Parts: sequence; C-alpha cells; structure tokens
Amino acid sequence: MNQAIFTQLKTTIAWLRQFSRLPILGGWQRDYAYRRNDQSDWSDQSDRGNAPNNQSSNTSATDLKACELDPERQIILFDRGASNIQLRQTWRLPNRIHGLPTQGATVRLYLLWWAAEIVASIDGKQAQEGDLFDQRCRLLVAKNTQPEQEFKFELRLTAPSHDRGALHASTIQLEYPAQPCDPGKFADELAVIAAYLTMIEKRSPDLLPLVTKAVEQLAKLAQQPVNHELCNQLAKIRQSLLPLSPFLKQRKIHLVGNAHIDVAWLWPIAETKDVTRRTFASVLKLQQTYPELIFNQTTALSYQWIEQAEPELFTQIQAAVAQGKWEPIGGMWVESDCNLPGGESLIRQILYGKQYFQQKFNQDAKIAWLPDSFGFNWQLPQILVKSGFEAFTTQKLAWNDTNKPIDKVFWWQGLDGSKIFTYFPNEIGQDIEPESIAKHLADHERQHHIPETLWLYGVGDHGGGPTADMLDLGREWAESELFFTLIPGTIADYVLQLRANILQQQQTIPIWNDELYLELHRGVYTTKADQKLKHRRAELKLTNLEKYLAIAAILNPDCQSISDQTQAQLTTAWQSLLVNEFHDILPGSAIPEVFVDADLEWQEIDRIHDQLMADLSAKQPAKINDSSITLITLWNFLNWPRSAIVEIPRQMIAENITGSDLHNDQADESANANLPDLVPDLVAINPLTQQIYCTQATKEAYLVAIDNFPSLGNTQIQFKERSQFDNFNQSNQEPIVITSTHKQDSALSITSHSLENKKIKVEIDPHTGEISQIIDKRSGNKILRAPVQWQFFSDRGQYWDAWNIDPDYESKQLEAAELVDLKIKESGALRVSLAVIRKFRNSSIHQEIQLDADRNHVTVKNQLDWQEENTLVKVAFPVNWRSPLASYEIPMGAIERSTLAETERDRAKWEVPAQFWADLSGENIGLAVLNDCKYGYDAKPDQLRLTLLRSPVWCCPDSDRGSHTFTYRLVPHDRSWQTANVVQRGWELNNPIVTYPSINSLTSKNPSSLSNQNHFSLLQVHDQAGNNCANIVLTALKRSEDSKGWILRFYECNGQTTQAVIKFLPRIAQASECDLIERAIDNSDSKFCYDQNQISISFKPFEIMTLRVCFQAIP
Repeated sequence: MNQAIFTQLKTTIAWLRQFSRLPILGGWQRDYAYRRNDQSDWSDQSDRGNAPNNQSSNTSATDLKACELDPERQIILFDRGASNIQLRQTWRLPNRIHGLPTQGATVRLYLLWWAAEIVASIDGKQAQEGDLFDQRCRLLVAKNTQPEQEFKFELRLTAPSHDRGALHASTIQLEYPAQPCDPGKFADELAVIAAYLTMIEKRSPDLLPLVTKAVEQLAKLAQQPVNHELCNQLAKIRQSLLPLSPFLKQRKIHLVGNAHIDVAWLWPIAETKDVTRRTFASVLKLQQTYPELIFNQTTALSYQWIEQAEPELFTQIQAAVAQGKWEPIGGMWVESDCNLPGGESLIRQILYGKQYFQQKFNQDAKIAWLPDSFGFNWQLPQILVKSGFEAFTTQKLAWNDTNKPIDKVFWWQGLDGSKIFTYFPNEIGQDIEPESIAKHLADHERQHHIPETLWLYGVGDHGGGPTADMLDLGREWAESELFFTLIPGTIADYVLQLRANILQQQQTIPIWNDELYLELHRGVYTTKADQKLKHRRAELKLTNLEKYLAIAAILNPDCQSISDQTQAQLTTAWQSLLVNEFHDILPGSAIPEVFVDADLEWQEIDRIHDQLMADLSAKQPAKINDSSITLITLWNFLNWPRSAIVEIPRQMIAENITGSDLHNDQADESANANLPDLVPDLVAINPLTQQIYCTQATKEAYLVAIDNFPSLGNTQIQFKERSQFDNFNQSNQEPIVITSTHKQDSALSITSHSLENKKIKVEIDPHTGEISQIIDKRSGNKILRAPVQWQFFSDRGQYWDAWNIDPDYESKQLEAAELVDLKIKESGALRVSLAVIRKFRNSSIHQEIQLDADRNHVTVKNQLDWQEENTLVKVAFPVNWRSPLASYEIPMGAIERSTLAETERDRAKWEVPAQFWADLSGENIGLAVLNDCKYGYDAKPDQLRLTLLRSPVWCCPDSDRGSHTFTYRLVPHDRSWQTANVVQRGWELNNPIVTYPSINSLTSKNPSSLSNQNHFSLLQVHDQAGNNCANIVLTALKRSEDSKGWILRFYECNGQTTQAVIKFLPRIAQASECDLIERAIDNSDSKFCYDQNQISISFKPFEIMTLRVCFQAIP
C-alpha cells in the first residue's frame, strides 16, 4: 500500500471531522454546592428552592467553578468512594464551524464516562441514565437548529467505590441533513475506505487510482477557504468514489443484537433478575419498531427467572424465538468458568442448559457461546463435540496482555483429538460504529480470506442490549453506497454456514492444539478461597449422593428407579452448584453481596443432601440391641479397590451407640457436646469375619486401617469395647493399638524433627517448622534441594485487583513466617504427626504434618487465621532435578506445560490452573503435589509452587480474610505420574472413604440381616487380563434424564489407549453408548459390546465415554 496515500487520507478525515465533532470537555463547570444525600437523591444544599427539572437557574456564580482537566490524560477526574459531582454547561451553536454554516444542523451530545451512576439532562429534561457498564451514549439535542441557539447541559455523576470517577469525553456531534454531502458522514465513509485500503490494493488494484485521485482533490480543497460551496464540492468527490461500492457491498456484515448479562458481578443476583427483565422487555419493544433487530441471549437460568416471575413476557420471548427474531444460544445453565469446575460439572452445565432450551424453545443449541470466561481448558473441545455442539465462540482472548490472538477462525483440537470449529467475533458491548466494523472485517479478510464477518452490538455486562440509536445508525449505514452489506441474522446462521463452507470447499484453516489460556486474570484461580473449597466439596457431595441413590435403586428388587421427586431435588441441587460456577462467582471476582447469595446456594445443596439422606435413614432397621456395639457403613465411591486409614469421629460413634439416650430430644446441649468423651475404649472389627482391624484412637477420632475397600461399594465395621478382648492391656494409654491381621508398619516413628515409615522419611527444619527433606527409602532418592517454604509477596497495584496477580510479584517478596511452636501431636501404629504453629504479621498458621503407616506420601493439613490484605501466599517445593515440563490435572484430563519460558506464550503462563494435582518429574524421579481445594500453580525446571491465598481489596474488600482450612499432600515417586497413579491419589485425597447408611434395608426382605450388601462392589473395571484398570475413572452414576436406565460416565486419565472390561454385580438387560446429554449415538464402529454382567469397551487417550445401562432385577 502507498503509505503516502494512507497518511494523506487520514489527514483528510481529520480535516472533515472538524466540521462535525466539537470537543466541549473544557467547558464544564462544577457546582460545588450540590451533593447527593444518604437517601440516594440529589439534593440542593444551598437552600435554592425546589426546581424539579432545571435547577441550574438557581445556582450562584460562586458555586460554579471551571473544571480543571487532568494534565496527563485531559479528562475530568473526581474522587473515588462514591463521591458525587454535578457539572453544568451552557453551549451555544455557532453561526459557522470552521467556516461551514450551521443552519438546519442536527446536534447530538456524545458522552464517555467512568462512573457508578450518571444522569444527563438537556434543557432541564432528563435525557439519559447510565452506570459503570453503559460508559457511553449519544444523545439527540435538537434537529433543524438555528445559529446562536443555546442549550443547557447538566451531568450528575457518582464515582465508583473502588476507583476515581471520570468524564473522559464530551463532544458535540453535528450532522448536516440538508447539505448534498455531510462532512462528518463522508469522513466516516473515508475511514471505512482507509481501513480497507490494503485489501482494495490487493483484491481490486484498478480501484486504487480512484482513491488516490479523490485524496488529492480533498487535500487541495482543504487548503482553500471554506465557503458555502464546500458540501457541493465534497459531493462531487464522493460521487467519484462510488465505483468502489460494488467491491464494498460484496463484503457482508452479519449484525446480531446482544446484551451480555453477568449473572452476578458488581451487583447481586436480585438486581440481575430485574436487569434481565428490563433488557428482555426493551428488546421486544424495539423489535416492534425495528423488525430487523434479531437478538441473541445465552444462559438458561436467565430464561428460567423470566418464566417464573414474568410468564407473559416469557410467552412473548417464546413467540420471538419461533419467529426467528430471538436466538437462545450457548446451551449452558450459566456462562461458566471453564478452568475451576470439574469435568462432570461442565457436562451438567450443558446437560441442564440444553435440556431447558429444548423443552422451552424447541431449540438444540449448536453454538457454545462463552464470551467472557477466563480461559478454556483443553478438554473442552471433546466435551462440546460430545454434547452436540458444532462450533465454539468467545472474544475473551482479545484481552490477552502479551500475545493477542492472530487466528479468529480455526479448528480447536482437544486432548483426545476432537476438533470443534472455533470463531472469535468482535468484543461484546459494541455500537454499530462503521470504522471499527471496517477494521474488524479487514483484519478478518486479510487473515482468513473471508469477506464477511459477524458484528455483535448492544450494551452489555449489566444488560441493556441494543438501543434505538444503534438501530438508527444501522439503517443509516445500510443505505450508504460506501459501506458493506448489512445482514441481520443469528450467530448460528453465520457461524454454521461459515463452517459448512469451509468443509465443503475443503479450505485449510489453522488447528490450535492446546488449551485456550487467557493471559490475564491469573488471580482468579485463588481469590475467595472459601468459595473454591465449598465448590470442591459440593461437586463431590452431589456425585457421591447420586451414586449412592443409584446403587440403592439398582440393588432394590422391587423398584429399580429413583422417584421423580428425588430426581427433581437432585436437579435443584445441581443447579445451585451450577449458578455458583458463573465466571465471576466461583473465580471470586464479585462484590460481597454476591457471595452471601452463593453461600445460600451451598446451604441449599447441603439441605437437599441431608434431606435425602434422612429419608433413606428413616427406612433403615433399628439399631442392634447391644450397647457395646455400634455398626458403621463405609463407602468407597471411586471405581477402584483401595486401602485407607479411615477416620471415624468419636461424635459419630457416640451418636450411634445403641442403648444410650444421651442424644435424644430430652438431652441438653451440653450433654450432646460431651458425647465424644463418653465413648468407651473401642476396637474395630469386621462384623462378618470378626477380623480385628488395626485401630488407633485419637482425641477426636478412631483411625481404622482397612485394606481392599471394594470399588464403588461399601464395607461395614463394628466397634466393640476393648475390654472384651483378651489382649487388652489396662496400662495402655492413647493412642490405642489393637493387634490385627492388618500388617503393621514397624518402621513408623516420629521425633520432633522427623517422621518415618518403611517407605519414606520426612525431615523437619527445627528453626522454621518446614519440611526440609523427603527421602524415598525405596529408591534412595532425596526429593528436595531446599526446604519447602511458605512464601509471602506484596500483591497490590493491579487495577482489576481480585482478577490479577501483580506480574512483578516475585520482586516483592516479604519476610518469612515466624515459628511459634513445634511439637509431636500423634504417635501411633497408624499415624504420626507434628503440630506446627507459625505467625505472619497479624495472621496465624497452624499445620499438622502427618505420615501414615505404609504410605508413600506426607500430608499437610492447614488451618489459618488470615488477616492480611494484598498479600499473595505460595508454598514452594524445590526439587533435586530439572524438568522442561510440568504436568497438571485439568477437567477429565492432564496437560503438560513448559517450565523453561522459552517462548512468549510460555512466558505468559507464569500462573496456571489445575485441578487435584500437579507433578514435576525427571528421569526415574518425581514429586506430585495434591490439594483438596486449590487451583493455582506455577513451575520452574526445579520447583513447583502451589498458590494458597490472595487477599485483594476490590471488589470484595474482605476477600480471603478470616479462617481457612485446606490440605496438600506430597507424593514422591519414581518414573512417571502415570505409573505412580497420581490421578487416583488425587481422587482419594478429595473423595475419601465416607460413612453413609447401609442400603441393606432397601435390598433385602430381612433388613436386619448381615447380607452381601454389607460388603459389595457394584462394579469393577479391569483390563483384558483381569488386572485393575487404574486409568479409567468413573465420574457419574445417575438416573437417566428420561428415567429409562442408568447413566455411567468414565474417562481415560493417563493418555493411554485402553481396552477395558466393566463388570457389574447385577446382570445387564441392555447397554448402549450415548453422548454427554444422554442421546443415543451410533457405536457400530466402536469396540463396544456387552454380555451378561460385563461391558467391553475401548478408550482412546483421554476419552470421555458415557453409557446407558439397564439392569435385570436382582432376585
């Protein structure tokens, strides 16, 4: 492209715009006698009387002072913290503007602000209300104006609570409808041509001389005095450019109205419901005047709100959908975060979202629409494809702070090889602005050779959607010969047709074979740690409850089903979880009121869980009539056999001891509180075999070592008084050990500076209380090159405080925590532990470092009282080897990320998300770091770090202050994380053996008998040789949504092709493969077959597999 032509064209555009754009920012005066009162009304504090509309008439000259512009940015600033200002300005239309007569001009006022609230008035009449999320408007002041006509403008602004307020721009925009050529409109048309000049030169070089000649003519005209002939001269030059029209009209802009509505953010859900109602009603009203408006909206939850609160409005939306004027899109319950939820949760987002759209609108969403989520995990393509989506769209990666996306159209390939067509549209919240549209389309065509694009328009975040002014602009530009063809439509219309064209033409487009990592908002993996803990526990609680209810029904010979009422309660609980996964709730980037609402959802999940469990417990048999016995049913909800040391709280044992009335309704609270102290010395035994389990008593619980818990099943233990056994020794003190058939670890020992069993030795630094070394006694490997260290960093100065970690935080490391106390807490045959107390400034850190018998891991339990702000906390694990890659668990899979920071993209990943674990392995050595509620990690070649806490101030001032409980576990190993079964170890930490009621009473005519249901496995997963398949993980066992069978979902976790055999306790009546939303799929090409009580199925690496199974009744 001729750079001289482009430069001259830009100069010409600026010259033309001087006739239509007049900045008036410097003309505002501030009324210092005006402020806002506590009742959220604007009040006159100078006793000027009542002036309901135009109060400026009573303002004294001493009250008004000219506003000073910020010298650097040339904007009007005012103080943060919800301060208020009132600005006034009287503006008079000049006779001429740079010599051009203004007679008959249309006058508009353009405003751009940063304020929590703004009220704009023109001549005493309110013309606009806005907030932090509108940010701009264009107001009609008057049409057919007369020279010297005067207008009075008034602005009332409230600063955000977290930031200084600002008026960034106030500009008079003039239009000349009576002139043969409007200089401002012509300037915008020339801006479109300038944006497309490179493509004109490349695609139609014969048109370039026309542009060159017009530019030269305009340059000459700009040198001449302006007179009444200017617009006629401009019209002639414009006429000479009309041969460009066919070229421009061949380019197509698909216009879609949109209103991004955050479920919650800087406002609570109650406000969102009202915003949704007003936005939807506004769109329907606009569609009556502007039939070309086609509106797009995601989030099944939003529609459910309207259906429940505004049924008439909902009926109108259904009619608009049926007419093709309204597009439900996205197919998810909410626009979820896509890094923090587990894979099963992401699937339920789609299951319930798609189900709702199908039931209410007869629509099967084909476009996965997540415009604002903070990055996208690498397993998402498979999840989307297997849920029936054909394309994925987002604009969020345009926010990257280092590497802006180059490709906007590509195939995104997932872990298992699944590919989904991916399209990046323009950023949400845009106007119909011709120059911006032209730049977007030019970039699109230059990169992908596609002469059409999608353009979303409408006010977003806090709702709003398209405005009449936007639609008027759309009509105006549709008539311009020097603009593109505008086509109202849906996102699905455009994206799916684009996909079809690429496939039909066998066009090669890029393939992205990695996660879609957002190079921004890295702090959301950690912010609001309490919400992340509650979420992790709720995910597991719901899947366990579903499995339990399913097992009880499957093994019930009278009724192999779950009632509709129970299923409805489960759905409600899931939807409570799903709303809290919204991309500003679970990430922690919202105001305090949002988390009050979130806690109510967590409580609702607990309530439903407890209610369903109480309903089942009511069906259980009476307690065994033996005051010296209590029977506990232990459940393993994972699909592999496991050995574990189970903690049975003394309180639970006390509440289950029969013959005691200490916990009845007449007992006072103090008696109940003392129940654990009244528990006698007990021994755990197998009630069927009378085998004695190795038992260790602590102050809070009994520890019981049990080998070979059945997979997806239960076993029962009884507690009997120690005095019944001959080997009881009265002189024994706590902890109590009863010899059993469990093989004890004679090497288990502890001192004040070490813990040791026969597999590993853990050394403690006596000066800091940190783990100084881990020795793998099996290999002789020393794991650490330096002690484990809790690290504290100043983390302030980021504008989006809750979202972003300071990129330079490592240079701002603070002092270390101070050791207060270090002592032995437990010393028994099953567990030894050290209690460590440390202090950091105003915060206390209590740790228990545990080592269990015959285990190759060390567990660190943490309790914090955290009282710091803007402080980042990490725990560092320096290792004795170097590795170019670290491995991390992601939803239903794992990803390797570079530790070397050799490329710009790798350097941008200085904080990354993970689920249950991360691993750093070298040659025949490795360390896995497991956690029970944390998500942020970083890694260097010889160090892995887990991010524990952040304490940002905005937008939730008390984020992370208060009490925290969490656990991390260190697993040294040789070879790879796959051979060390790290995935299973992560699941076992997060989903320990739990106590649920026996299902014996539901599956036996004689509920008090000890039948096989006291120790059983519903299913086992083996390879063809009969060995346990450690790499196949069951994430769901649930009733199908249509009540016609049971849904089982598995995934392959190690990246290995696997032929698995799934063997069930009951016989199979029918089995088939289905997709993630439970629709049958053709499995004729898959290695899938079933016979009697087993299914043989082939898994590709990291493949997710969903089965529908019907079982025969058990006699």
